[in-house]
Amino acid sequence: MKVRTNVPSVSVLFVSVLLTVILFSVLAAEAKQTNLSERGDLAWQGYDGNDWEIYLYSKGTITQITDNDYDDYNPQINSKGQIVWQGSDGNDDEIYLYSKGAITQITDNAYDDRDPQINSKGQILWRGWDGNDWEIYLYSKGTITQITDNDYDDIFAD
Repeated sequence: MKVRTNVPSVSVLFVSVLLTVILFSVLAAEAKQTNLSERGDLAWQGYDGNDWEIYLYSKGTITQITDNDYDDYNPQINSKGQIVWQGSDGNDDEIYLYSKGAITQITDNAYDDRDPQINSKGQILWRGWDGNDWEIYLYSKGTITQITDNDYDDIFAD
């Protein structure tokens, strides 16, 4: 007769995976925009009863990243757990970064900045209105560079 010694560990693994799938299903039902990083962190926007806020699921813990009276949405997360999103400052949409527990406002201008993306180096790409049309901007190492400058809408694919 063979004795199975690995059954309990398989059962614990199965239950853990099942609970994770259930958690993601529940979160996805209440979330409008989700984004999953390579290391398994999840960022999404969720309605808090007043406006849209940014949330993070990492290592079994849910953290509300934003808590304000303005809409925060379109989060993107990279492999280091950094999150970018667009959020209203009360006048227009700006780009924000969450990194190592701190939120930094990347843009601060009179025009809308939207659809941010972030890579593993922490570089952020977005489209911004320049008063005439949409242009592409890049944030890298503390510096914002306008990539395009023309009279036509420049919009990148996700």
